[in-house]
Order: sequence, then structure tokens, then C-alpha cells
Amino acid sequence: MSNRHQIRRLNPSGPVGGDAGFSLLELLVVLAIMAASVAMLWPRLGSGPPRSAVQSMALQLATDLRATRDEALRTNTEQSFTLELGRRATWSLARPTPRRFVDGVDVDVTGPSLEWSGDRAVQIRFQPGGGATGGSEITVRDSKSAARISVDWLTGVARIERAQ
Repeated sequence: MSNRHQIRRLNPSGPVGGDAGFSLLELLVVLAIMAASVAMLWPRLGSGPPRSAVQSMALQLATDLRATRDEALRTNTEQSFTLELGRRATWSLARPTPRRFVDGVDVDVTGPSLEWSGDRAVQIRFQPGGGATGGSEITVRDSKSAARISVDWLTGVARIERAQ
């Protein structure tokens, strides 16, 4: 006679004593409420706080400087970024269409070995290895605030800082 042992199995998919989760309908209702909340708040969120003219101009200049440096690296040729303070515009071979300064903003450029020419025009040259001429600084200001863009001569990296 053989002894048979009865094995009891627990049914993990069966109820364990009440509700064990959420129904699909409940999840859909929660998602619909969340979507309606986001839809109502979206116009108020906007794209963040409004930028000042100085912030916009500094961001524009830093972006254009970085594009010029990237073009020098990409093409393995020297590239120059030109600021024409008299005409209140900038341009480079990477972006040949002149870009006007933001209205109400003044721009000043300093650096030990800047190349000045003509109508208060200055060039910052970027080498194929990424470096730049001089340790250039571009100050952007209006009556309320100021920002400084520094171009590192060794790396050619442009950084925006708050000016005093």
C-alpha cells in the first residue's frame, strides 16, 4: 500500500480577501481626470518665465559663438565670428545672414588680442582645434541688468555669466 500525500496548492490568481487591485474602468477615470487637469493648466504654464532682452541677446550670442566653433571643428578650418557694433549686428560663415542686436541692449567687447576693423567691427576667430583668439568677453546690458559671455582662448567654449 502506498502512502499518498495530498498536496495543497495556493491559487495566487484567486481572491485573497477582498479587492486586490483596480479595475480598468477606475484607471481610465483617473487618467481622464489627469488629462483634463493638464489641459486646463497648460496655457498658464507657458514656456517658463519671460526672458529679459539681455538674457535673450546673451543666449543668442553664445549660441552663435558655439555654432561658429562647431563649424571650425567640423570643417577643420579657421572660422570667424564678427560683431559689428556700429551696425548692431553679428554674422559668421556658419550663419552668414547678419543677425541684429535686440532693441534696447548695448554690447561691448573686450579682450587682449581682438581684431578690430571698420565700423567698430571685431572678429573672434576659432581655430580648427577648437581654440579661439584672445580671452574675449562680450558684455550685454540694458538699464536693468547685464550678462557677460566669456570665450575661453584655449578651448573656445563660450559661457554666459551674470555681470555685476
